[in-house]
Amino acid sequence: MNIALLHYACPPVVGGVETVLAQQARSLVANGHHVTVFCGRGAPFADRVRVRVIPELQSTDAALFAVRKSTESVGTGRHPSNELAEPPWPGLGGSGSPAQDSRRKTQDSGLGPDDLAWRVSAAIAVLQQLLTGFDVVIAHNLLTMPFNLVATHALVRLAARGMRIVAWTHDLAAANPDYEVPQGPLFDVLRTRQPRICYVTVSEARARSFQDLTGTAVDSVVPNGIDLASTLGITREVDALLGPLAAEAALLFYPTRILRRKNLELAFEVLAAFRPLAYPVKLVVTGAVNPHGLPDQAYAHKLRGRAEALGVTDGVVWVNERFFVDGVQLRSLYLLIDGVFYPTRQEGFGLPLLEAAAFRVPVFCSAIEPLRRHLPFNSVTFDLQSPSRDIAAKIIRALESDQAYLSRKRLIREHSAQRSYLEQMEPLLRKLT
Repeated sequence: MNIALLHYACPPVVGGVETVLAQQARSLVANGHHVTVFCGRGAPFADRVRVRVIPELQSTDAALFAVRKSTESVGTGRHPSNELAEPPWPGLGGSGSPAQDSRRKTQDSGLGPDDLAWRVSAAIAVLQQLLTGFDVVIAHNLLTMPFNLVATHALVRLAARGMRIVAWTHDLAAANPDYEVPQGPLFDVLRTRQPRICYVTVSEARARSFQDLTGTAVDSVVPNGIDLASTLGITREVDALLGPLAAEAALLFYPTRILRRKNLELAFEVLAAFRPLAYPVKLVVTGAVNPHGLPDQAYAHKLRGRAEALGVTDGVVWVNERFFVDGVQLRSLYLLIDGVFYPTRQEGFGLPLLEAAAFRVPVFCSAIEPLRRHLPFNSVTFDLQSPSRDIAAKIIRALESDQAYLSRKRLIREHSAQRSYLEQMEPLLRKLT
């Protein structure tokens, strides 16, 4: 599908709507759509997302501010253009005498109703040329906020001509007393539902406000989400490998080379013990070979055989087989995993414990020296002779009592931008087209 996203600005401009628009663009592209962002300010911000900066969508609208000043100077709450006939755009065209038109012009800009009508006509011509060929046009806040009323009225007219337009509504100026939206045809477009436009709000609260304001229900509610990879700066490789797993399982991370003293056999046994406890877990192992000696192929083969015998082959993620784990990838792994599992039999120091503390990640490790001397405060230790089931149960209790872990998992499950758009936006787009 060929989709246009419209707003006053896009990244690198910072703002909530700009962030959601960028998430939306990335998700749509990831789902196979072609996306172009049209905005008044911004620059390219993502692969395969085209950005067109056009002055017709800038939020600094001289006509709007002129109208506001004129309304305030009149002091009646009544816009001078209320006296005008409806065609061709309500509140934007006039047929009065030159003296009447002169009175309607504002003192600081000289813009009158005819000027506004001409600007809307010019905006229609530009937008129609740019947006022809798109299956859907998604306008963020442009139909409900007063930052460019020329573009607002232009989109209303284009919708009347058959253009599929979605009013993606983050805010409702006419329902917010902070904006003091004047009365009159020019501004009434912000407080009435416009024909042939699909209205979507980002929350049930906004949907109720829309209902109260317009007397009609919105077509859909699609809550905002968070793009965890973009927010945390996680690499594309780590996101592709672990992102889909994070919602369904606890990710226990063992940053280790394939060495016998690292005790990977116990890690597999504990992983197997989670299954009868009905607790989904993935063991994420960096798994680099020892660079300072000959690779122990026999041991690596033995490990895979042990994992297969325990039935946990599908539960082990060997990261180094997918991509080389350098410092940047290691940082991304720490940002996405839920805990460090460190069942080593012997260590000279145990640097991953300090790394885990730096990333505020809980540690589950063997109770050996020297690990016990520099354990982070939220660490859980276990005796290497403890039954695997007891170790697994200990980890579960620790995770389920960790509010930060539970909150993070809830965020990933319920507030993922990708999942939100896939489950709610895709059906909406199919319905529209």
